[in-house]
Amino acid sequence: MVRRRRRRSTSLGSLMIIFFLLVFLGGVVVVVSFLYRNQEKSLELTENFCPVEGPIYTLAILLDATDGVTEITKLSIKNKIENEIKNLQRYGKMELYVVSGEGLSLPLDEICNPGNKSDLSNLGQKGIVANPILIQKKYNQFVSSSLTAVDKILNRSFEANESPLLKSIQKVSLLLKKPTDYSASHGASATRNKVIFITDFLENTDVFSMYGLKNSLLENFESSRAFEKYGANFSEIDIEIWLVQRNHPNAPSTTEVKKFWLSVFKQYFDKTDPGTFQIIPLPGEL
Repeated sequence: MVRRRRRRSTSLGSLMIIFFLLVFLGGVVVVVSFLYRNQEKSLELTENFCPVEGPIYTLAILLDATDGVTEITKLSIKNKIENEIKNLQRYGKMELYVVSGEGLSLPLDEICNPGNKSDLSNLGQKGIVANPILIQKKYNQFVSSSLTAVDKILNRSFEANESPLLKSIQKVSLLLKKPTDYSASHGASATRNKVIFITDFLENTDVFSMYGLKNSLLENFESSRAFEKYGANFSEIDIEIWLVQRNHPNAPSTTEVKKFWLSVFKQYFDKTDPGTFQIIPLPGEL
């Protein structure tokens, strides 16, 4: 009789062990499943932090290097670009160009925002389903590299015999790639490409020049081949002109320049929707 009781006790103990093992394994499965479902999803990135399949949009910044700028204007430009860098969306791309007498340069720098710690969920920020330290490190590298590139273009020499400004806007609009949408897989939606052109917007080529005019700006533009030669479909991009102010005896005033180009882009390039074409005068005058 005693032996039988021991067998029953042993069997009961084995069942309890199996039961607790099953509960433990079930708990592990639940935890692993939870972590897998809540794991931070990140895109595969290139060495410059851009998604392999393309950015959600591109911000192209063009600096007109055909004429100089004052130190006050240069400081304002730097501050505004730094603000654009900080506001660049995760997986958005920034490209920096210079416009010389020959036209638009190749991109001097191309870099994307890989995202920072604040883009992560609560679990990701705590390091449970992501590596916030590594992500923040990449973001800091993105900001540092961007600012270095900005300093590089602002400290170059400014001088040229021609200012092919329309040609440069036309070319960059054709170079920008179509935004890639990741809203379904990563919650990152594609948005419109944007061009920021830092310039006095005083076009000066053999096709159309804004210097030494006898007739009005619009009359000279209409009688030139500028629209036929440099026209493009700008409907897919937003354009923002950061207008460098100049006081030149043979050129129109800043007010006239702004009024003229607002009229041209509305009438000829169909930029009528709010925010799709803006001109923002910068402080300082040369």
